[in-house]
Amino acid sequence: MIECLWMNDSVSPITDHRSPITDHRSPITDHHKGSPMAKDLSKHIELMEKSIPFNLHIGFNVEEVREGYARVRVPFREEFIGDPRRPALHGGFLAAVIDASGGLAVWTQFEVTDRISTVDMRVDYLRPGPDRDVLAESRVVRMGNRVSVVNTVVYAAGFPDEPVAEGRAVYNTRRTDTEPKGRND
Repeated sequence: MIECLWMNDSVSPITDHRSPITDHRSPITDHHKGSPMAKDLSKHIELMEKSIPFNLHIGFNVEEVREGYARVRVPFREEFIGDPRRPALHGGFLAAVIDASGGLAVWTQFEVTDRISTVDMRVDYLRPGPDRDVLAESRVVRMGNRVSVVNTVVYAAGFPDEPVAEGRAVYNTRRTDTEPKGRND
């Protein structure tokens, strides 16, 4: 079980039933009481924000990350509009944000060299996305040996109680230290 320390109460991001929309407390660790150190995820963040061309193109910005959880923001741009008559964000854009945010949430439980790839994804579009920054919050709900499941909620900045989309994605996970030598895939 993965646990984060929250101001003296213990919470597991996998089994925590608090809404990802309403609970924005950041994890802290108490180094003086022998609490476990939080995993350093700075390389994961750097790769997601600066090395993946698509994420760089859309302005993918990690706001909060811990093991099993990611909250990201993508600044609004006119190019993300799918229906200019409303205007409303393009569904494919929302799906891409769900996929990237969910992948990061899974990846937090692996080393930066491990491989994470999307196997399946479902998106429910709940309301038109307004012309604002988009935030996505992803939580790992199941970690298996080779497959992980993540739930993601997407909402417009300033409206965390009005999700525009929700997604559930399944990711194939492979640790590089367990891969057979000489395999190229």
